[in-house]
Amino acid sequence: MRTIQSTISILVVVLFAISISFVSCSGSDDNSQSTSKDVYVGGHIVNSNYKWVATIWKNGEASYLTNGTTYSEVNDITVAGNDVYAVGYEQINTNKIAKLWKNGVATDLSDGLKSEVAIAIAVVGNDVYVAGTQNDSKTNITIAKVWKNGIATNLESANTNYSTDTPTSINVSGNDVYISGFKGNGTESWAKFWKNGVAVNLTNGQTNAAVNDILVVGSDVYAVGRISYKAKCWKNNVLTSDLIIEQDSYDAKKIVSEGSDIYILGYTNSNSTNQIRLWKNGSAINSPNPLENVTPEDIAISGSDNYVCGTLKAGSKYYAVYYKNEVKIDLVTDAIIASYAKAIFVK
Repeated sequence: MRTIQSTISILVVVLFAISISFVSCSGSDDNSQSTSKDVYVGGHIVNSNYKWVATIWKNGEASYLTNGTTYSEVNDITVAGNDVYAVGYEQINTNKIAKLWKNGVATDLSDGLKSEVAIAIAVVGNDVYVAGTQNDSKTNITIAKVWKNGIATNLESANTNYSTDTPTSINVSGNDVYISGFKGNGTESWAKFWKNGVAVNLTNGQTNAAVNDILVVGSDVYAVGRISYKAKCWKNNVLTSDLIIEQDSYDAKKIVSEGSDIYILGYTNSNSTNQIRLWKNGSAINSPNPLENVTPEDIAISGSDNYVCGTLKAGSKYYAVYYKNEVKIDLVTDAIIASYAKAIFVK
């Protein structure tokens, strides 16, 4: 009898332990769900009719912003509150129409009389800022533009001496609007940015120079880009090597901050293979598989996690991907020829 009672006691203890374990696991799952992040990626796919279709992936699930009968693309994406914003273009006839999508609903930023493309977006409070270009096919002159709440302003007047003015990113800090970019005339190019519409040239006409991104931290203005196939970083308009390793880098694409840390995304090119490079406060950190040929486009930092999106070249195929701390996530879509990732946002 004592043996039976002992057995029953042991069984009760075991069952109690199992129940506690179950509750603990359930609590862990709930906590994991509450701290999980939504990952948004913007870009485009090429469908079976070889049309480009502007696409947003949310946690790997694709949403198409156009009907697949035209050419369209997402160039940048951001999330403000519960609203998802994307910018790009749709080409219906000859010219491209600059587009702003809010929660999938399109707004035309241009009238189609000239070819215009929306490239970058920033949302601050109730204001929506978009940087882009306008190209005149008759003169082949491209001018940079900025839209604030749909109202367009040319950053510089058309100049026949310089055939292109191209914005690459936009950053709003207080009352100041910074737009990075470059100027070119067919043989030379200038790395530059605009502050409140006033141009600041960072180079003097060296071949293949550009600013790809700009960041404001306190009173300091950082810009990243390239000069003659070398990644470069400027701090307050002066080149600095404190935040980047130039020796093995081809281009610097993005610069972001998280707390007191500054991250730079770039890449190198060896034997026609692009390899991602990441720097944190000037020190190289682990990058995705160096054997994969990936052209990175954008980076997001969330806590201790880094997210990098880009396009993977595998043989003759191109696929949109993103990496979370070196782990690759394929953005697979059925019945497509190719896919490309241009921007990422993590919330």
